[in-house]
Amino acid sequence: MGNDHVNGTCPGSSESIEVTNQHAEFDWDKDTRANILSAFFYGYIITQIPGGWIADRFGGRRIIGAALLIGGICTILTPICARTSVILVYVVRAINGLASGVCFPAMSSVWGRWAPPLERTKLMALYYLGPPSGSVITLASSGYLCEYGFDNGWGSIFYITGGVTLLWVLLWFILIRDTPLEHPWITDAEKNYICKTIPFNVEKR
Repeated sequence: MGNDHVNGTCPGSSESIEVTNQHAEFDWDKDTRANILSAFFYGYIITQIPGGWIADRFGGRRIIGAALLIGGICTILTPICARTSVILVYVVRAINGLASGVCFPAMSSVWGRWAPPLERTKLMALYYLGPPSGSVITLASSGYLCEYGFDNGWGSIFYITGGVTLLWVLLWFILIRDTPLEHPWITDAEKNYICKTIPFNVEKR
C-alpha cells in the first residue's frame, strides 16, 4: 500500500479497470452523430405546417396510418442502412422525420371531428401523453436490449420498436375512422351526440 501511495497508483492491475465495448460497430465522429440525430428534425419541421391541411384533404386516418407505416419501416431498416452507408442513415432518418411531422397536426384534425367540446381537453391531453410515455418506455428498455438483445444488441432496439409500430398501424386501420358517421361499431346514440355537439359538418373530411 505504501508503494502504491508513493508511486501515485491504485491497487490492482490496469486490466481490471479497462472497459471494452463488445457491441461497438461504428467509429462515427461527433459531427456524423450530430447529423444523424438532426436529419430526423430536418424532415420533421417540413411537414409540421402542411400536416393539418393534408389530413383535412385526404383524411386523418389515412395520413396518420401512412406516417406510422413509413416510420415503422424506416426504423426497421436503420440497422441495415447503418451497416451499408452512413448516407443511407441520413436518408432514412430524414424520411422518418417527414412522415412523423404530420402526426400531431393530423391528429388535431381527427379530434376536431370526434371530440365533443366538453371532452376535447381530456382527450387531447391523453393523446399528447402518448408520445412521451412511449419515449420513456423505449429509453428504459433500450439499455437492456442493447446488452442482451439480438443482432448485436443495439439492432434489436430498432427491429422491436419498428415491429411494434407496424402492429399499431394494423390496429389503427382496423379501429379508426375519419368521422363518427363512418365508424361501424359505435352506437347511433353516440353518433348523434357527437354530430350535434361538434360545431361543423363532421361528414366532411
